[in-house]
Amino acid sequence: KDCKQSLQCFSVTPLPRLLLLLLLLLCLLQYNNIEALVTKLGIPDPFTPYTKSSFWSPEGLQVESPVFQDLPLLPTPLGSFVHTAPLFRNLSLLDRATAVPLVKPLLEHDLDEAIYRHYDSMSAYELFKSAGLSSQLYDKFLVPMLLVTLFAPPTELSAAAALGALYYFALAHQPDFDVRWCKGPIGQTIFEPLVQHLKTLGVRVLGSRRVQDILPAKLINPGPTGSSPKTLATVLDPALPRVVAAQGPEGLTEHYDADVIVLAAGVPALQRLVMQSRVLASAEDLRGVLGVGCSDVLAVRLWLDQKLELRSSSNVVAGFDEGVGGTFFHLNELQDMYKSEPGSVIEFDLYHAESLLPLSDDAIITHLLQTYLAPALPRGLEQAKTLTVQDSSVLRVRNAVTRFSPGSHLLLPDIVTSIPNVFVAGDCVKQGPGAHGCKGLSQEKAY
Repeated sequence: KDCKQSLQCFSVTPLPRLLLLLLLLLCLLQYNNIEALVTKLGIPDPFTPYTKSSFWSPEGLQVESPVFQDLPLLPTPLGSFVHTAPLFRNLSLLDRATAVPLVKPLLEHDLDEAIYRHYDSMSAYELFKSAGLSSQLYDKFLVPMLLVTLFAPPTELSAAAALGALYYFALAHQPDFDVRWCKGPIGQTIFEPLVQHLKTLGVRVLGSRRVQDILPAKLINPGPTGSSPKTLATVLDPALPRVVAAQGPEGLTEHYDADVIVLAAGVPALQRLVMQSRVLASAEDLRGVLGVGCSDVLAVRLWLDQKLELRSSSNVVAGFDEGVGGTFFHLNELQDMYKSEPGSVIEFDLYHAESLLPLSDDAIITHLLQTYLAPALPRGLEQAKTLTVQDSSVLRVRNAVTRFSPGSHLLLPDIVTSIPNVFVAGDCVKQGPGAHGCKGLSQEKAY
C-alpha cells in the first residue's frame, strides 16, 4: 500500500516496443482485477463495448458468438447452449450433443490435486477420444477454440489445461466469455499510466537493462551502482538470493540489492535465468520450468487501400494451415487511432505458427489476405486479390506463449517458491486446485 522500501523493476528480456504496441488487450467480463486496475488508475473509457465475434474456416462462417449479457439469462449451462444453437452453420445438434460426456471432467478436473494431475497426465485429444466426441465437433470447434485460447492443438495440450479453458464455454456464468478490447495500444493506454502510478509509490523502473543473474549476497562485492557493504553485512542468510545482476545500457554489469525477488517473466526468460543463476538452479521447483515448451506467434498488421465491410470486428480463424489457429481484427472499429483511416487496418495474430515463420514477408501477406481473410469478405477470394497493401508490419516471435502440454502441471512453478524470498508471477505459474484467477493463458492471470 505504501512503499517504505525501494522497489525496482528490471527488464528480464527485451520485448520489441512495436510488439507491445501491436498486442490487443482482450478483456473478458470476469477480468475483475484488470477492471479494478483501470478504475484505480483513472483511465477514462479504455475499452470498447462488448463485441460479437465470428469464427471462419475454409468452408466459410462456422459460428457467431453473441454478447451473452444482452440475452435472457438462463441457468448454466443452458444459456450458452440455447443462445448459440441457431448460430452454428455447419455443426449439427447431434454433433454438439456428443460433448455431454465432457460434463463430468469439466466439473471434477480441479477438485483436488490428485484429480488434476490425472487429467494433466493425458492429452486433450486422448480425453476427447475416450469421451466419444464426434469428429465434426472435434475438427470444427474444439481444435480451433483450443488453438486460439491455449495456442496449441489438442494433441499437444494437457487435458487439465484444456478443461480449464473450455469451462468458460460450457459451465461458467452465461456472460463470462463476453469480450471487449482496448481502444488503443496497450503500451500507451494501460502500461504507461501504470508505470507512472508505480513511480508515485517509490518504484524505480530501470529500463534498458537485461537481467543476467540472481546471486547470493555472500558472493558479491557490488560497485557504486549497487548496495553498500554495510547493507550486505546485515543480511541474515547470505545464501539466499539478494543481488540482481543486470547488464546496463552501456553494456556494463550493474548489481542491485534485493530483499525480495519477483520473477515476472515468460517461460523463455525464466528458463534463461534458471540456467544462468546457480542459486535459482538449486531449487528443484524452479528447474522444472526448463522442461516447459512454447509456441511461436506470427503478428501481422496491414494497412489496406480499401475500406472493408466485415461481419465482425473480431474474428477467429482455423483450419487453413495444419495446426495453426488465430484471430484477425478490424482495427478501424476497435481502436480510436484508426477510425479516420481511409482504408482498413487489419491485424492478424496466428498461434502455433512455426510452419509459417520461415516464409518471406510478401508470401505471408499474400497468404493471409487470400487464405485467411478471403472467406470473411463479401466477394471472397476475388475481392481479396484486388486489395493493395499500403503499409505493413510482420513480426515473428519464437517461443512467444506457454504451451500447457501433458505433464506441464508438475513442471510449472508456484507463486511461492522453495526459496523464501523468491516469487513467480505471470501466465507460467502453476494452475490447478486453488490457483488464483483465470486458468490458462490470460491477461488476468498474467496481471
